[in-house]
Amino acid sequence: MNKSGVNLAASTGSAAKASFGQGSVGAFTLVQVNVDYTIAPIPTQAYLADYVAVRPHRTGFVLVFGKLNGAGDALRTQIEVIFPKQTFNSQLWQSSVPLRDTLFKLNGVTANMSRPELPDAEKTQTVAANNVFMATTLEEAVLDFYYLSPRGIFFANVTQSNDVGDLEAVIRISTDASLLREFLDRCKPYVEEGQSNVQVKYSR
Repeated sequence: MNKSGVNLAASTGSAAKASFGQGSVGAFTLVQVNVDYTIAPIPTQAYLADYVAVRPHRTGFVLVFGKLNGAGDALRTQIEVIFPKQTFNSQLWQSSVPLRDTLFKLNGVTANMSRPELPDAEKTQTVAANNVFMATTLEEAVLDFYYLSPRGIFFANVTQSNDVGDLEAVIRISTDASLLREFLDRCKPYVEEGQSNVQVKYSR
């Protein structure tokens, strides 16, 4: 259900494809990258979450996914995904429009926005990502996080290759449809409207 930036036609080579325009900003060249999630690798690391929070970060946002204790008042473990501001707006949020429409129409899928944010768990793992694929059924939901490195984009531009080889499958977050809707609702206050294209800058 994640349609923006996804080429559903059959393709070969890398799942991440670059296109090179004429634009630049200062010492940077703008490169647009589309990810074909139909051939993207599935993350081998997985985490089952029943808690979510979204926090501002120095370079973007911290997406917190946690596992509650038996009483539901503390976190046993948590995963922090550091997500940059630019692709938070232009990839995560804009690509989730069809998904959000679907979640809002599902009976019984509601976001628990009254749940307070909990202190961090003692056991915390932090990863970096700048792309995410999200999907849901009536009950289950999944978020597959990926990282497109500046190295891969740099060499794709140097060689003018459409294949961006450094697409890393970071982690799969498994959860339920209601928590996915809560996640998107918690992202909404931080979204800056008007950003449309995923543009990655690399230094010459």
